[in-house]
Amino acid sequence: MTKQQLIEAIEAKKIERELLRRKSGSHFYSFCRYMLPTFYKKNRSHLKTICDTLQDLIENRLGTKKLIINIPPRHGKSLTLQLFAMWCIGRNEKTGIMTISYNDRLSKKFSKAV
Repeated sequence: MTKQQLIEAIEAKKIERELLRRKSGSHFYSFCRYMLPTFYKKNRSHLKTICDTLQDLIENRLGTKKLIINIPPRHGKSLTLQLFAMWCIGRNEKTGIMTISYNDRLSKKFSKAV
């Protein structure tokens, strides 16, 4: 790779990151990709589905105010929900978030992360 190609690649990455930053205020999946680009990769479509569903929930497009996410461990549920709480509070600091976990220790850990 030539020096010019390297500079162009770096500039393209900076532009992509800036576009994600700008979209992140109104688009939750973009927020996740901006905050943790190495985790929210394009090939992890289940994370995009979770993000889009959570955004639909907060924007009242699901017809309910409750959502249960039931997928196997280590698929990004907890991390995505922590980011969701941050994103919601960032959009409206009066937003109330309730987290529920199978044990008290884990629930406290989640709430401290936000």
